Amino acid sequence: MLQAKKYAETIKKFLPNSKDLSILDFGCGTGLLSFSFAAEARELIGIDTSEKMLEVFQEKAKTNRGLMHAKGQLY
Repeated sequence: MLQAKKYAETIKKFLPNSKDLSILDFGCGTGLLSFSFAAEARELIGIDTSEKMLEVFQEKAKTNRGLMHAKGQLY
């Protein structure tokens, strides 16, 4: 978890200073990294191929306004 926070802080340095971002997270898993960006995003979409991971993501998304999930494979 600590490592995910470090990654998030590094990525945030490259984001525009805006609360109106749409963020797409490929391979979001349970949202450990995704939800680090919730404060910076108007919309956060997580995509993963694992139904079980997305179930956890969806539970976490209920407490974060405007967040979504999707399932699919990327080719």
